[in-house]
Amino acid sequence: RLYKQSVTTRLGIIFHQSTPSELGDVSSDATPRAAGEQPLVLPVIKVLDKSGIAASCPDIHEGDQVLSVNGRATLSNIAAVQMLREATGAVVLAVRDTPISKTPRAHSPVPRLTGLRPLVQPS
Repeated sequence: RLYKQSVTTRLGIIFHQSTPSELGDVSSDATPRAAGEQPLVLPVIKVLDKSGIAASCPDIHEGDQVLSVNGRATLSNIAAVQMLREATGAVVLAVRDTPISKTPRAHSPVPRLTGLRPLVQPS
């Protein structure tokens, strides 16, 4: 269970600075932007810092894409970082596997029906 005691509590989730090429071409992204703004970068986890609390969560892995934080869609890596920084208390992430996910799924006793996995069930 991810729980941030305060805004300064480190989750230890580090995102890719650009969308990994293994995840396909995102250059076709047609989202309107102000002049000079870059295309969206998918919030794909690059590293789980061992000193952060997310590293101890068995359902989050390097290479996973974060879809939402506390029910709010993460449309880019920048949005995901901001939401995770501002979150306190229980932090509910929805993530999905990607082709670059580093997961021990072959050893998982729980069958997975989809690539989507909520990390914390609401109480």
